Amino acid sequence: MQISYPISKLFIKKRFQYKFYLLPFLLITIFTFQSKSQEEFVLPLSTNINYYIKNPFLVPSTNTINTQKTLSTSLSLPFFDDFYYAYKQTYPDASKWQDSSVYVNYGYAKYPISLGVATFDGLNKRGLPYKNIISSTASEDADTLTSQPINLLSNGSYTYTPADSVALVFYYQRMGNGDNPESSDSLILDFYKPAQNIWQKRVWSITGSNIAPVNDSTFTKVHIYITDTAYFHDGFKFRFRNKATPVGSVDHWHLDYIKLDKNLYTTDTIIDDAAFYYMSTPLLKNYSAMPYNHFKPSEMASNIRNCIKNNNKHTTKNVNYQFNIYDGSYNFLYNYNGGSANVAPGVNTVTVHQKPTFSYTLNPTDTTRYFTKHFINTMPDTWAYNDTIIQCTPLTNYFAYDDGQAELGYYLKFFGTQVAQRYTLNVQDTLRAMDLFFIPVNNININNKNLFRIAVWSSNSGQPGSLIYRDSLMDPKFLDWGYNYLPRYYLTKPLVLSPGTYFFGIQVYPPSSQYTVTIGLDVNYDHSNATYYNSTGTWYPSSVKGSLMMHPVFGDSAKAVSVESLTSHKNYSFTLYPNPLDDSKELYIQTNYTGKFSIRILTMLSQVVYSEDNLFENTQLTLPNLSTGVYIVQIISKDGIWNKKIIVR
Repeated sequence: MQISYPISKLFIKKRFQYKFYLLPFLLITIFTFQSKSQEEFVLPLSTNINYYIKNPFLVPSTNTINTQKTLSTSLSLPFFDDFYYAYKQTYPDASKWQDSSVYVNYGYAKYPISLGVATFDGLNKRGLPYKNIISSTASEDADTLTSQPINLLSNGSYTYTPADSVALVFYYQRMGNGDNPESSDSLILDFYKPAQNIWQKRVWSITGSNIAPVNDSTFTKVHIYITDTAYFHDGFKFRFRNKATPVGSVDHWHLDYIKLDKNLYTTDTIIDDAAFYYMSTPLLKNYSAMPYNHFKPSEMASNIRNCIKNNNKHTTKNVNYQFNIYDGSYNFLYNYNGGSANVAPGVNTVTVHQKPTFSYTLNPTDTTRYFTKHFINTMPDTWAYNDTIIQCTPLTNYFAYDDGQAELGYYLKFFGTQVAQRYTLNVQDTLRAMDLFFIPVNNININNKNLFRIAVWSSNSGQPGSLIYRDSLMDPKFLDWGYNYLPRYYLTKPLVLSPGTYFFGIQVYPPSSQYTVTIGLDVNYDHSNATYYNSTGTWYPSSVKGSLMMHPVFGDSAKAVSVESLTSHKNYSFTLYPNPLDDSKELYIQTNYTGKFSIRILTMLSQVVYSEDNLFENTQLTLPNLSTGVYIVQIISKDGIWNKKIIVR
């Protein structure tokens, strides 16, 4: 008999796996992990904010959810995708793929062929689990990646036959920087027969293993000839799908460099291509983001770390490298020309372009983002698109170390444990809030058990010192439609801080080890030297490599309240009346939005004075007695966030 467990039981199983094989680069050694950081734990994500977020670290792009979109005309050969666009969107290119449940990203794979992979896991296209309750050993259908229809009948006057050596070639990696697929999990390839309107299932498949790969950074090549004449018609398609435990970001497979064309032979082992394979580092020396008014020239990085790969395993390639810096409106600011250098086969084989040194400083006068466009040029080169990446550096109203994408969750399960990250204020400023990416490891309905406090500590020789501020108890908020933005938690009372170094973090109060407070962990930007934890009365440096998604938010109240909305539907509108609000305390909301939404009313000091959930269409609210003044009304839905102002007389 198969027994079903709640999601928390499944993650207990996953935690034990991670305790022993957790990404070799995340732990110094297993003995160090057990002796020094036995209070620190890491586990897979149960939701993924990156599917559906307007990520401030990504380049602005149309990042919509594709839903079974089929092109009116079939694609012609060759078909190719290496997901190079991961720096600007998290969904597959709709011109090539019909569906969008896989996660396009640049953080989960180890040493991909080029920047960007398609990751298969147990989350749907909104980054939420396919199921909340499942057998602890179950492996079920999860993600699918289906090509648009492809014309394998002809190209112009030329008619294809099996003699043309038409083949599908792709590369895959198991686990990478994520979770290991077990022996019950698999990655599967199917082919579609247009004339018969049927899918030929399991043309190819691979199963996982209960033994996780150790230091495995390779991608395995698969070459499949298409010989059955049933496929040589207009409307041919292929699809990848995975079987996984469908309750979280687990059982990872990563795909890269997918190509369908004629005259592809198994003897063709050379990828004559140079490409970026990881995102370059930010323009800032210490952070990935910081408040614009704290920036000064000494915060500017003097060099950038690049990751350039020569995929031709036999021949050294001569590569020219440059980068440009643009302001938030894409106005050109600066050019660095590194010239040409020989790049031997493999990764990190060129010193000239790996850490280019430059002399330039930014000059922000208000909240903005800067874009660094990195590009290389080499001949011959199979695929030019992966020769360009764009890195975004926000200078707005918060500090951050992470790249905006969580690959794992960092959790603290002991009552009263504290965790904090070190930041330095260059000017006097007011702490208004903390942006915290919490992960609902346990059932989202019991998160009121996982209480926490926002706290600030002084710095004592680079480690947390005396407690300066500790806020009232809060609980993580997980709306039933998932995350649309990095949730912002407002301080009960704004905290004015003088210039200097401080530690910003939280103290957690789970009622037992069954419940945990889990924070998103970015494993690609390692700032563990700025992270400390304390569960026994003594602060220790973190042994877990990466950066926690905890962002202290500063500035005046209007900017602290402001939240970047999603790429929202412009045809939705919300009208509040009467405004100014009269003595009746009745506030009416008129909208053409038909979905469910929540509302929060905040003072200009960011204090929440009223909130209401599960509202529909036009509604009437009876507000409490509010003091005379201006208030921010924040309307939150799965399709966007709207900020309105009302006046109380």
